[in-house]
Amino acid sequence: MKEKNKNLKVEIEARSLSDVQRILDFGGVDRIMLDNFTPALTKQAVELIAGKVEIESSGNITIE
Repeated sequence: MKEKNKNLKVEIEARSLSDVQRILDFGGVDRIMLDNFTPALTKQAVELIAGKVEIESSGNITIE
């Protein structure tokens, strides 16, 4: 992206806590999308991410 002078956001979908950790270890990501995480796993992922990148939850999640 730097070579082409592009300023694009990088979003990666995670399906497990181990995915989240690998994404954080690799770096260079603007947003991690938590796909089909339970509320308990979402809480763990949020703690693991600790504000380092934006987070989005999708799939099987409701206000309740």
